Amino acid sequence: MDESEILKARDDFRTQATAVWASLREGDSAKANANTDEADAQVERWAADGVLLAIVRPLLDDAAPVVRYAAAAGLLGHGIDKDCEQVLEELQSDPKGLIAPTARLLLMTRKRNR
Repeated sequence: MDESEILKARDDFRTQATAVWASLREGDSAKANANTDEADAQVERWAADGVLLAIVRPLLDDAAPVVRYAAAAGLLGHGIDKDCEQVLEELQSDPKGLIAPTARLLLMTRKRNR
């Protein structure tokens, strides 16, 4: 995968992450679940191809909280802890929206499963 393909994949991930949360805000859980399934499948393909870190790791610093959350969750799902928990810690302190409680829940689940 060359650099332009990696950049496109990152943009696709951003779009997917944003779509999940937009669907949730609109109350369309079926659409949100479909978007989540699609994003999860893409993360699995990138992991199998050995490009997950190259694509998703930089998104831990993205401007959009929903993208940072999706990046952290995707990497944690593949055993990549570096910086992910710190991102989730930061996200859980945001008093607005669904990201904070979702980040908090993922952190609590991880701590229980250690």
